[in-house]
Amino acid sequence: MARTFIISDNLLIRTLLGEILTEGGHKVLGDSVNRPATMTQVLELRPDVVILDVVLLRAPGLTTLRELRTIDRRTAVIICAAVLERSNAIAALRIGAKGFIVKPFDRERVLQSVADAVSQVGTEAVPAELESAAARAAERTEPGEGEQRGFARVAAALRVILTAEDGSHHELTTVDISGGGMLLAEGALAVGLSLEFVLDLGPGEQPIPGRARVARVTADGQPALAFEEVHVADHERLNAYIASLARSGSGIP
Repeated sequence: MARTFIISDNLLIRTLLGEILTEGGHKVLGDSVNRPATMTQVLELRPDVVILDVVLLRAPGLTTLRELRTIDRRTAVIICAAVLERSNAIAALRIGAKGFIVKPFDRERVLQSVADAVSQVGTEAVPAELESAAARAAERTEPGEGEQRGFARVAAALRVILTAEDGSHHELTTVDISGGGMLLAEGALAVGLSLEFVLDLGPGEQPIPGRARVARVTADGQPALAFEEVHVADHERLNAYIASLARSGSGIP
């Protein structure tokens, strides 16, 4: 069992990682957004493993990694990123990162990364196999639009049922979906509104339930919802569904 701490500005990522780690037998000491006060929490808690989530691994993420390494060099830091560039991945290893998780992630990958990181605690040299693994992971990601989101997005017109905290119901249609949220075709929803949702993936597919918040409304009046709570198994199913849509190139898996 490892004592872990999660740093992410994304509530969904913190929720998913926390669920995976707990189900995997690890103890989650806490989680936080990436801010100066977080370093104080890490200093007080002294976790065995910190998972540092960044949209893409560049200067700000490397700076946070350096700060974490100054707190306790026995703490293993794993980078979770949507995009890895080879030069930055190698730089992170040389600063002291003990592993990488490329989004979208799954539970096996997360738990294996934690196990590998724990086994390296106390070592300063970068194992050749870890440097090679980082290079391979970097080759599988390409900088681009996905940098800003962390999840692939595909066009899809799907039915979604929303329930607001006041009990009101809304049956709407998506314009596109991703592992991090969905854009709706229309709907009079205010920014900041918290909603329960059930996303209908169509015949033969179990719907995806969860909680989301209206993050913004486009100039065309389309609400963009950011997922805040989705069960790990449902999130994995959603990512697989999105991948099938992307492969088909037609919006129909």
